[in-house]
Amino acid sequence: MVLFCSLSAGEVPVGDVAVFNWLFQPIEAKAYNVALPLSLGPAAPQPLLLRGRGYHPVQHPEEAQPMPEEAAQ
Repeated sequence: MVLFCSLSAGEVPVGDVAVFNWLFQPIEAKAYNVALPLSLGPAAPQPLLLRGRGYHPVQHPEEAQPMPEEAAQ
C-alpha cells in the first residue's frame, strides 16, 4: 500500500477541526496522485487531490525528475 490513512471515514462537526494522519510509502521513483472523495454536507462529493513523489534512496530528492506540472513552469 503506497498511501494509507489511519481514519478512513468520519464526520467533523461545523466549526470543529480534525486531524488525519497519512502514511506515504512510495515503492518507485515516480509521481503519485490520488483523488479522494470529500463530502461537504448534502452536496456531491468533491475530489481532494493528494500528490507525492517517490525517489531512489541513493538519489537526493533535489536530483529527482520534476513532476510534469513542475517541469512546465
